[in-house]
Formats: sequence, C-alpha cells, structure tokens
Amino acid sequence: MHKKILVFVFSFAVVAIGYIFFAPSTQTFAASNLQEKETLFGIQAIDTMKESRDRARAVISDPSYDSKIDAQMRLVKEAGATHVSIATPYDEEFVPVLKRWVASARRHGLSVWFRGNFSGWEGWFDYPRITPSQHLAKTKTFIIAHPELFENGDIFSPCPECENGAMGDPRVTGKVADYRTFLIAEHTTVQAAFQLIGKQVTGTYPSMNADVARLIMDRPTTAALGGMVVIDHYVRTPEQFRQDVINIGNASAGAVALGELGGPIPDLQGYLSEKDQAAYIEKLMGALWTQNDNIPLVNYWVLSDGSTALLNANGTPRAAYEIVRKYFTAPYISGTVVNTLGDRLSGISIQVTDTSNVYTATTSTKGEFRVFVPQDTATISFGSNSYVSEKIIVHRSEGSTYKNVILEPADPSFIYNVREFISKVPAYVQTAAAILFLNK
Repeated sequence: MHKKILVFVFSFAVVAIGYIFFAPSTQTFAASNLQEKETLFGIQAIDTMKESRDRARAVISDPSYDSKIDAQMRLVKEAGATHVSIATPYDEEFVPVLKRWVASARRHGLSVWFRGNFSGWEGWFDYPRITPSQHLAKTKTFIIAHPELFENGDIFSPCPECENGAMGDPRVTGKVADYRTFLIAEHTTVQAAFQLIGKQVTGTYPSMNADVARLIMDRPTTAALGGMVVIDHYVRTPEQFRQDVINIGNASAGAVALGELGGPIPDLQGYLSEKDQAAYIEKLMGALWTQNDNIPLVNYWVLSDGSTALLNANGTPRAAYEIVRKYFTAPYISGTVVNTLGDRLSGISIQVTDTSNVYTATTSTKGEFRVFVPQDTATISFGSNSYVSEKIIVHRSEGSTYKNVILEPADPSFIYNVREFISKVPAYVQTAAAILFLNK
C-alpha cells in the first residue's frame, strides 16, 4: 500500500513538473502591450512657410486672413499630420500674426513645429543683421516672454538652415568647430528656456542642408544635440534620398529627421505635371517607408505656392496631397509572433512587400511587431532559419489591426517534441490516468 502511495506521489510530481516546465505558454497578447508609434513617421508635419512667413507683414492688419489660415490648417490636419510647421518670424512685430497661426493649429488639434527665425539672421523684411550672440539672447527672451505660444509636444527650431545667416556656411568659412559650438549653445539655451516656463517642448532640431550635415554632424555633436540629425534635403531620385538617409545616419550614429522634403525641384526633376508630381511623391514616400524605423520626423515642404506645393492656386488639393495623406494615414498591423507552444519569438525576420517596395524588420525581444501598410494590399512574411516561413495578406481597408502569428519549427528538438506531446495531454488527464493505473 505504501509503495502504491509513493508511486502515485512520484507520478503526480513528474506530471506537475512536466506541465510547469514543458507546457505551452498560456499568456494572452493584447495590442495594448505594444508601446510604439501610432503614425508611420512618428512626427508628421506639413510646412506653411510660403504663407506663414512670406506674407507675415502683409496680413498683420487683415483680420479676414484668418479664414485662409483655418482653411490651410484644416487641410494639414486632414492629411494626417501630427504637427504643422509655422515659419512666422520671432520678432515682436510678427508675434500677433504668429499667435493667429498657432491659435488655428490648436483649434484643429495640431501640435506646432516653430520653424521661424529672427528676421535679422538672414536680413528678412529689411531687418538689420544680428550676430550669433545676439541671436542666442533674443531666443531666450522670446521663449520666456511668450509662454502662451507653446504646448507640450511642440517643436521649436530657433535657426533653421543656420548656414544661411551670420555664422556663414561652414563649407565656405571652414569654421567647423565654431559652427558646432554655436549649435550646441543654441540647444542648451532653448532647453533651459523651456524648462523655465515649464513646457515640454523639443528643441532645437537645427535643420541644415545635407552637405552641411555631413560636415558638421559628427557623433559627438549629434549626441550633444539630442541624437537627431535634421536635414532639409532635395535630390534627383528617391533612391538617392533613401541612401542619403542611411549614410548620414550611419556616420552620425543619430536618427535622421527630414526637416524639408518634396518635389519637384525644377533644377532636379524639371517642371512636372500634376500627375507626374504625384508619381514622383509616391516614389519618394515609398522609399522613405522602407526606412521609417530610422526616420522619426518628416516635414513636407510646402503646402501652398512653389513647385512642390500640395495645393492648387485656388486652395484645392493636388494629386500629390492625396499621396502624402495616404502615407501619413497608413494603418498598422501589430501582433506577437509565437511558436506552436506559445513561446514568444524574438529576432524573427519580417518582410513587407507592396507593389514596388520592400520593408524589413525583426520582432522585438518580446516577440512583438508593428508594421505600417500604406498601399491597398501588402504581403507580410515571417520566418527565420529555425522556423518555417508564414505569410499573411493584409489590406489597408481593414484599418489598424492586431494579428498573432504562429510559426512551426523547421527542425524541432527532442525537448521541443516532448513539450509538444505534454501540451496535447492536459495535466488533469495525466493525473487521472496515473490514479487509474495505481488502482489496478
């Protein structure tokens, strides 16, 4: 009798231990566990410079202009932008105009990327030129004097394309060290000013020509500026653009943000029809989609006026506007990749293929993934050397969805087979079988 009891206890212990160590995972994988970006590029902006800066003086005394501001802001919002870029100068003369642009942005639920400057830096509106030290002092004074302009989540650039002003272009002056020192001083000044007014505003995002970035943004400088390289970039082909993003990111060890992009630029692409402009922007955005994990910010330049405009002269959207909106509103597919035992699988290769581009990624350490699908239909492949590939077809019309993916091992080990065998026989069944056997 005692022997039967001992055998029973031993059998029960073996079953229990086996179930604990070899049973499949019973975790559930909720989409809310994924703490990732909600839009393709994280921060998505459209620039209003041709209106918000170039017409700033002309509309100071024109209250009817607010209707045009609101119309443009509505289109920026409907395009899927998270931010609107406003380039109104920071001089006190223009603050009333800047406030009108900012107020409209808030009414439309947009954060603001302040991409203006003091007019004296480049001599806008016949302002006398100012020095770098004056620029630093003015920047601090402006932020502290106007805390009502800013909200948490905004971006503030005190000196976009600084190479066009008092510092001079370092490619010409050769004063590379001085230029780096000034950018870092601007960054420090801006961050301290926003801390004083209690606003969580990112600064300084000093956008610059890509050739200037290649010269200036070495790894120590990039780190000192918050790990971000912001380029205002226009090139002949989308593929060159994509490669430039990769190269600058590798050289600087920073994330590459796009302070300006768009097309066509006549000197590069020639004069394009509305249809051809849309085709070019489709290729450009598609190339950037393949690198979206490394691009935290995109600012399309510009909303209205100029060869790159997204709007016609009468304010109606051009075909290129719809292309930008397609990418800015791209839905995502989130999920967790597990094996047949329910174990989360990290480092699984993911490949998303649409009509003309391929995006690649890997699952996180928790086996999670999130990929964006701008096109109507895309194929997502999952796999590795250890697991049989699995494909799913996704459609943009489904919207953002959550899908678990289960992979079969290519060559399961003995332990895996044992676990799988045990997983198919619930513990209570195994225990009952042991009791029946002992009672015979």
